[in-house]
Amino acid sequence: MKEYKIAKVWAIVIYICAPLLIALFVFLLLMPLIPATKNDLAPGAYWFMAALSILMIVVFTFALLDTIKGKFVIDRNKIYSVTTLSNRELLLHEIKGYRTNDKFIIIEPKNKDKKNIKISTYFSKTHEIKEWLLTNNYPDLDLSQEIEDRKAILNNQEFGWNESEREKKLLTAGKVAKIVNVIGSVAGGWLLFFPKPYEYAIIPCIIFPILCLIVLRNFRGLIKIDEKKNSAYPSLFWGFFATVMALFLRSLIDFEILDYAPVWIPMIVIASIFIALLLFCTQENKYDKASDYLGAFGILLISFCYAYGAFITVNCIYDKSEPEVFNAVILDKTISSGKNKSYYLELTPWGPRKENERATVSKDFYNSHQVNEEVEVYLMKGRFEVAWFEVN
Repeated sequence: MKEYKIAKVWAIVIYICAPLLIALFVFLLLMPLIPATKNDLAPGAYWFMAALSILMIVVFTFALLDTIKGKFVIDRNKIYSVTTLSNRELLLHEIKGYRTNDKFIIIEPKNKDKKNIKISTYFSKTHEIKEWLLTNNYPDLDLSQEIEDRKAILNNQEFGWNESEREKKLLTAGKVAKIVNVIGSVAGGWLLFFPKPYEYAIIPCIIFPILCLIVLRNFRGLIKIDEKKNSAYPSLFWGFFATVMALFLRSLIDFEILDYAPVWIPMIVIASIFIALLLFCTQENKYDKASDYLGAFGILLISFCYAYGAFITVNCIYDKSEPEVFNAVILDKTISSGKNKSYYLELTPWGPRKENERATVSKDFYNSHQVNEEVEVYLMKGRFEVAWFEVN
């Protein structure tokens, strides 16, 4: 019998850090009850902090308990794992094979009714576990999947009259996918990090996802929209993802919408049309595993991000209406924490705004204006009649 537990270095780190972090989040949770700190947080901020603190206390408590209790054991005729939440066991003849990623070695059973056994890569001597799997002729299922995919492609008559023609088409598909991903990544980077001139920078990111659909349709299932580890099918995911996320993030960062109610219907319509076209252009409608449903949900989410980003950016950038100008006074200035900072001014009521509200501004504008200073707010109708505003 061979037993594996978390590596000593990681165990020491968790034994030291987990109790300290639990104590920190307990303190944050109890701040309103401590006289010296009860007024340090606004009520709205406290409830967010309380929810986060409870979550972190649970996470670090489980991490500590797993470090103490967690183990993976190779026995004479079975393997089993012990964690805080579960115990799982597989007889040796029940093992189908294994997969690996950055965080786990995943041992899969032949019977779908049984559950996978996951071994953290933070365990000691995980190389011995891999060697044991190989020595006992348990296949690497990721490698097997690639071989199966390639075999399926070369046997599929939709991709060519003979195997040689299918091989050439697979090579062509791989080259096309690489080019598309590079162009998409460059277009997304241009819009996200250096959007000048803005009205031209958004065009590739609006058009590119539609071009991806054309490529998918042209290759009739040989190129996929999602990416799976060790799949023989080329994927357009990174080019598609880069352009959509750049468009979505720019729409959130750069434009203040007066009222979101008129946005929902156009966004749902655009997303529905895009998803319908995606289903028409691909053959990715088989869902046999949980990962297939998760991937489908991811593509659905990205489609809604594309719909929102495209609609908002076009509505605002190509708006030719005459703005209404209102005056407001700066009541407060705040900067969001994090890697990418956002700059906010709290303004007095103006025009249709009847209460004090925050507005996003550029870093330069934030630094050049002070509290109690008057600023102008420009209210525009929007290209699609979705009103938006900016502080200037």
